Amino acid sequence: MNNKAIHQKILDNNFIILMHKYLKWGQEESRAFYAEHSGRFFYQRVVEFMTSGPMRAYVLAREDAIQRWRYVMGPTKVFRARYSAPESIRGTYGLTDTRNTTHGSDSPESAAKEISFFFPEFKQQQWINKEEMSYRQGLYFYHSEKQLHLLRGHQQQPMQTQESSPQAAFEGTDCTLDSRAQIERVVTTGQL
Repeated sequence: MNNKAIHQKILDNNFIILMHKYLKWGQEESRAFYAEHSGRFFYQRVVEFMTSGPMRAYVLAREDAIQRWRYVMGPTKVFRARYSAPESIRGTYGLTDTRNTTHGSDSPESAAKEISFFFPEFKQQQWINKEEMSYRQGLYFYHSEKQLHLLRGHQQQPMQTQESSPQAAFEGTDCTLDSRAQIERVVTTGQL
């Protein structure tokens, strides 16, 4: 899978990247995250897939973030994605329904739960109270080395616990929040 291309697709779709990190899960983390699916036919396959290599998790914001990210990902079933949304991430990079390259929250409630799982240091309410308005007013920029959006004039470190990607920096464009931001957790996996 091409993490650089997926990162660029995030930027091209006007998402604001609030946080991201690379991780490698063990069985324990994977089982905990997918616990609600325990006993289902695909559970063991998805647990094994999610532990088979590194992944990159994001916290993204924009108007209708969840709906838009689901559109960018494409249908869950790869064969459908290839025919109905060939330019989508899953249509381009997906191999099977389990190895479909991306995950996105399906509701604001799921997003809050999943963000806290991957980014316990991210305080959503604090971001809404202290930073969201500045992002809505366009007072931010894309930092190509850190590969995320930062508020202009703030010297503070972004809310991030691990170093940004070891890949080359990307150039991006400013995004605009034109209505209440939704925050979403996105995982792109690199096990292809």
